[in-house]
Amino acid sequence: LLSTPLCFYSLLLWEMTPSAFLVTAAILTAERKRFLTAGCILGLSLLMREEAYFICAAMGAALLFCRKWKELARFTAGFLIVALPLWFCQWIIHGHFLGSHGKYYYLNNNASFSTVSQLQNIFFNYHHHLFRFDSWHIPGVNLLLWSVLLPIAAGAAPGFKKWRKVKYGACAIYLAAMCFLAAGVWFRSNTIYTASMLTGLFTATPVIAGFLLNWHALLRCRKFRFLTLTALFYIVGVPPLMTTADIGLVWGARHFLILLPLLIFLSFCGFRLMGITRFGRTAFKPEHLIPLSAVAVSIFIQIFGLYALFRVSGDSRRVESLLLKNNAEVIVTDVFYIPEQMPKLFFNKCVLQVLNREDIKALKEYFQKCPAKEGFLLVLSPQFRRMNDTVLKEFLQEFPLAAPPERLTGKGGFPDLFAGNCRVK
Repeated sequence: LLSTPLCFYSLLLWEMTPSAFLVTAAILTAERKRFLTAGCILGLSLLMREEAYFICAAMGAALLFCRKWKELARFTAGFLIVALPLWFCQWIIHGHFLGSHGKYYYLNNNASFSTVSQLQNIFFNYHHHLFRFDSWHIPGVNLLLWSVLLPIAAGAAPGFKKWRKVKYGACAIYLAAMCFLAAGVWFRSNTIYTASMLTGLFTATPVIAGFLLNWHALLRCRKFRFLTLTALFYIVGVPPLMTTADIGLVWGARHFLILLPLLIFLSFCGFRLMGITRFGRTAFKPEHLIPLSAVAVSIFIQIFGLYALFRVSGDSRRVESLLLKNNAEVIVTDVFYIPEQMPKLFFNKCVLQVLNREDIKALKEYFQKCPAKEGFLLVLSPQFRRMNDTVLKEFLQEFPLAAPPERLTGKGGFPDLFAGNCRVK
């Protein structure tokens, strides 16, 4: 747990952790040949996250590849038993069977782009979700990221005897490179944005090194074939489907969080196939350092994430207290995270969001019904702007600033806000 982002997300009030629990339960149930029940459990996870669609497709493709037609039919039926009523409710309420959140990403991904831009987005997604790990401010140092291709290539080898030393060497180079890069994140000035750029599954979670080293051998083993195919189909199929428009601040390989329990299990099985996990039964050997190093480097990376999380929490509380001290009863903003990152504002202030000209008109009508003698507090962000320059200019013409705005910045670079009192004409 400490070597994956599961620890980080367990400390947040977010749907990621219960979603991962339901997906893991569905996979375990499928392993016990209860495919109808597995489909139902996976359908329940749709209530949490849309990634359930992807893992459902991956499990279905794995069953199809293994030619388990009856199992595939039962699994699909179980999933639809839960999904169909949910789709119907979302269609009635939100006008789209995927719901408001899924509809946004579906329409964004299906916007009209040229073939070149689509290929660029696919390349960006594979890099961002599988390999990205921004570290030292040293030219060319990020080339070390591609050392992850060494264990993946070594993992294509069918056996162990002839390839054992090659696999050991490939994994050692990869882990040494990741240890060096992990040390570099502590020397970057902007803690929060550095943390949000450590999103690669292969780079930010070295604990799955056993899977990378032995994915082909696990495929050849009948016992692990279904699980390995599920993991491979998900890893290869998900990045092209991700949006590039609204990535936000995230920690680790968030969209692969539901797969991490399976990957850790397969990683352990891979090391076990190589015979280097039986520490108590044999004398300690140099190759035993490989799984231990993989866990240690992963924990070192996760410590940075936890440090960033607590730093954001502390900085948000400080900025929240400053906003609460302002005399204005109304806060107007285009920053999405204000209510969720600073919850006391929700209970002590009236927080309104303005994004466009229509919202400016609605705000004028609001103040006509509810006059604000002391004006309101305008809160903007240089990084997360939703109002463009034209709309902001019109806004300030209608609601001029009473004084120059004050910049409120956390020590880690987040939150970074401008706050200024505006008059109501």
